[in-house]
Order: sequence, then structure tokens, then C-alpha cells
Amino acid sequence: MKRKITLILTLLSVFVLCIALAACNGNKDDKTIKNLSGDCGFTAEGEFAEGSTLVVQPLQEATDEQKALIAAKDICVDNNMQVYDISVQKDNAKVQPNGKVKITLDFDGDSKSGYTVFHFKSDTEMEVLPATLFSGKLSFETTSFSVFIIGENKPETYNYNITYNLDGGSFAEGVTALASYSNESEFPLALPTPQKSGYTFKGWKNAYDVVMTEITANMRGDITLTAQWEKNEEKEFFLFRLEMDKVDENDSNAKIVEFYSTRVSDGKGEVLKTKIDGSFGTDNKEGVKVDIGGGAYINISSDTAYENCTVGTRAQERGNHGSCYYDGSFSGKISINEDYMLFVLKKIGGENDPENRLEAVTTDNFQTLSEGRYFVVRKDAYNAAVAAGKKNDTGELYEALSYLSEPHDDGKDNVVIEDITACYEIWIQFADSVKPSL
Repeated sequence: MKRKITLILTLLSVFVLCIALAACNGNKDDKTIKNLSGDCGFTAEGEFAEGSTLVVQPLQEATDEQKALIAAKDICVDNNMQVYDISVQKDNAKVQPNGKVKITLDFDGDSKSGYTVFHFKSDTEMEVLPATLFSGKLSFETTSFSVFIIGENKPETYNYNITYNLDGGSFAEGVTALASYSNESEFPLALPTPQKSGYTFKGWKNAYDVVMTEITANMRGDITLTAQWEKNEEKEFFLFRLEMDKVDENDSNAKIVEFYSTRVSDGKGEVLKTKIDGSFGTDNKEGVKVDIGGGAYINISSDTAYENCTVGTRAQERGNHGSCYYDGSFSGKISINEDYMLFVLKKIGGENDPENRLEAVTTDNFQTLSEGRYFVVRKDAYNAAVAAGKKNDTGELYEALSYLSEPHDDGKDNVVIEDITACYEIWIQFADSVKPSL
């Protein structure tokens, strides 16, 4: 009895051992690998039995049936398709993968429209696989192997408008604002920069309140852009001060006229701020009236004689070329901004010549000042004109400088001012009521 039990236990042990050995042999046969490489620069990434090989066979062209199925999708252009019979083989037999496999191949295409892979599971069954092109490699995923055809996508055709809301701004001369974009545009497309007097441009915002700096290839639809502005801090600066001698301590006539630059244009020139005897906001006080427009005019109109005042003999009117026929004089002092120079305009030569020659005037001390046109010029603008060879004795220097701050047509029906703070003309003139000093 004991022998029989022992025999049975021995047989059971042998049976269990056989099963274990069989299991071990089975695991050994089921070893897998992750990557396979084939011809034509193809690789496959997935789960493959050890000993599997990737086989890639290029085919000359698609069959008529395959072409018909692809054409029905209306996705790709008809020419330049690449056809491959792709399979995984083990022990000289084709095997299908267990799960998804990523196929990657070397690819020299550069279509902006991209590529699509058509997988033919049979002559009549086709699935469309999206493909990704990156750094010269085309990739797609599949769950089975057979014939794969790679086609170039048809280009998307579109053309959209770009509208600009400048909010009071404008584009400078020579700036071309992009009016539209299309599938043929070379992206990215830079957006133009506008300008607005007294403001700094801060960018464009679209209808969704998103700041945009360029148009990119993934954008579609008409675009309306609104300019974003930030108001500049107003920094007016002192420009010019005329101080006239009082006749005596009881003289109540205005004696001090000052101008301050605002850097703001009204389309005709800069809008200057005027201060008379220490008060802003007035242009008319006893004895003095100031006019601003295409220049600044200080009209001395007191009927009380100013110190050392000589009315002169000329008629109180303008002559040809805008020349001032005044030749009176008075005692006064002119002070100007330290970045500027002061001149009085004199005739170039003959009696009928315009007053286009600059004659330097000393500043910051009382002296005998004449009626006439005074010219306040920024030093850097003056030096640049002289360096450019503009001659004073011919009037070229004055013409070059005055052109900088005068409004003129840019040839496109736009009135522009090149450098609004380059120079200023200030006229000092007597009214008929002024009397000479006793």
C-alpha cells in the first residue's frame, strides 16, 4: 500500500515538473521586441515577436481601383503618390500586429498642405490615416499591414481681408499696411506700426481682445485690428521769452511774453502755449496782443512809448515774399531754450529780396531790438543743415530749416510735418498806435 502511494506521488511530481518545463519553453518562445527597421528608411514601433522582420516593397503606382477610391475622398492631388506594400514577417510568413504600430519613413516632401496615408485592407476597403511630417520624417499609425499609399493634400484656397481701426492714428509715409492674407502668403506676416501725435502705439487687438503682432499660417477668417494707444505724458518746454523795458514804475503795460512748446500740431504748425506777464490762457493784455497761426506774432500795441522806442519810417504792412517792412526798434531782452539758437531774418541783398538770411542775435541781456522776423532754431537741426552744405548768404540755410517744421504735401495728398520742433518763426511788430520814446 505504501509503495502504491509513493508511486502515485512520484508520478504527480513528474507531471507537475513537465508542466513547469513546458511553461518555461512557452515563455521563451513568446519574447517580443519593440522596434523593427526595413528598407527605404522605414521603421516600425510596436509589439513584435522576436525574429520578426519589417518588409517594405515599393510599388510602381496605384491600381485604377485604388485611384478611384482615393479620388472619391477629394483630399489629395492626383499626381506624385507613393505606394508601398508593407508587412511584418516571421518564419517567412506574414503576421499582423497585436495593437497599434507607428510607421516612420524618411520623406523629402515639403508641401504646406501636408500629406495623407491611404491604407488598403483589400481591393475595395480603404481607410484614411492622418500623417505627420516633421524634420524630414513622415509618421502614421496602423493596426494592420498591407498596401499604403501616401498622397499630397490639396492646398487649401482662401483669401481674407484685414481691416485696421486706427483710432485717430495713421500710417507714416512709406508704410504699406497689409490688406489681406491668403494660402499663398509667406507666413508669418508682420503687422504695420501706426503713429498718432501725442500717443505711443502699444499693439493691435483683434475682435477677441487678443493682442496680435503677426498673421500666422493657422489663422482663418477676416480680421479686424484695433490700434492700442497710450497717451504720452505732456512735457511742454520753455522756448522763448521777450522782456521789454518799462518806461517807469507806473507803466501798467504788459512787458513779458513767453512761448512754450507743446509738441502738438494743428496741421499748420505747432500749437504754442502763450504766457503774458506770468499768466497762461490769454493772448491779449494791455499793450500786447499775441497771435498764433503759421508762426507766432507779438503785436506791441501800447500807445505809451516803450523805453528807447523808435517807431521807424516803414509802412506797417507786409510786402512781397512775406517780408516785414517794419524798421522800428525798442529796448528789450530775449531768452530762449538752451537747446536752441536765435536769429533775426534779414534781406539777402536787394530791396525786393526776401528776408531769408540768418543774422545771429545775442540773448539774455537788454539791448536794442528791431521789429521783424525772429528765427528760433534747434542746434542739432542747424548743425545738420550747415554740414549738408546749405549756404546762409543764398537763403538755402533758412529754406532747409524752415521746411522741417512747415506743413507740406508728401506727394500722396497727405499734409505732413517732418520735425515739428526744429524751428519757429516769431514776429515782433508795432501797431500804428505805438509812439516813440520822448
